[in-house]
Amino acid sequence: MPVLAITHAHLFDGDQFFKDKTVLIENGKVSTIGDASIIPPDAEIYDAGGNILAPGFIDVQVNGGGGVLLNHSPTVDGLRAIMAGHRQFGTTAMLPTLITDTREKMLAAIAAVKDAIAQHVPGIIGIHLEGPYLNTERKGVHDASIIRPMEDDAIEVLTSLPNGRIVVTMAPEKAKAGTIAKLTENNVLVCAGHTAGTYDDVQKAIGEGLRGFTHLFNAMSPLNHREPGVAGAAIADDNTWCGLIADGFHVHPAAMQIAVRAKKTGKIMLVTDAMPTVGAKNKSFVLGGGNYCHQWPLRAGRWHPGRVRS
Repeated sequence: MPVLAITHAHLFDGDQFFKDKTVLIENGKVSTIGDASIIPPDAEIYDAGGNILAPGFIDVQVNGGGGVLLNHSPTVDGLRAIMAGHRQFGTTAMLPTLITDTREKMLAAIAAVKDAIAQHVPGIIGIHLEGPYLNTERKGVHDASIIRPMEDDAIEVLTSLPNGRIVVTMAPEKAKAGTIAKLTENNVLVCAGHTAGTYDDVQKAIGEGLRGFTHLFNAMSPLNHREPGVAGAAIADDNTWCGLIADGFHVHPAAMQIAVRAKKTGKIMLVTDAMPTVGAKNKSFVLGGGNYCHQWPLRAGRWHPGRVRS
């Protein structure tokens, strides 16, 4: 396989930009970064024309894309379509996300991700189970009739993906003592979300191994000066991660700025929480029996959220 040389790139390395750089790729991996003098004679050359060259986006919360909602199509083909819908916008790896659903749908989604990883479907690296072990007080669009307490064999289900990562979003105040610890011991990444818990509830969960918070500020008890709530606990803790939907709609830009400044550097993760409309011609979709217009492809530097249709 010949060396690929990407020339005239406005390179972003994760921290800063570098103008007019050349990047060599050998055997599918970046091998050298420098100026044009590093290009070998037999290299295949791609001229970036001054455009930005940056690492791919790893999105840990993707409900759908390419016209497909994971809840409706928990299959390998469905996963291929979702990944294809997002790849054109810079996402190179993702955790397809199942919104609160039945036990049968959970098992089907986990099995589909297992098969997709085994078949080397590009970009599928695990699954995010957002629910069903949530708090109906902060249910958001999740179906309250399916939100439920953890079943006796729930941990067996939540640890059943042998070849990828599982993220589980749950309301920590609804879990029995020791549950988060058991999941953590089995390499499950537990995040707090759709929760009406208190600051103290979160501290107990962190003590058991809670790793993060799903879509900071959304569907969680807010920061108050006398009761910091889940949002306050999330921002104050240095060892956990916070997902943040940075579309200017789910969270006000000022609140995003406060969170980024207050949270330890490197502990904010941008997520799309994307729906089937991304990478699809049809800009509406059905969720929970209602017709919605939701996140549109990235244009002019931001996502364009929609609104509920009657």
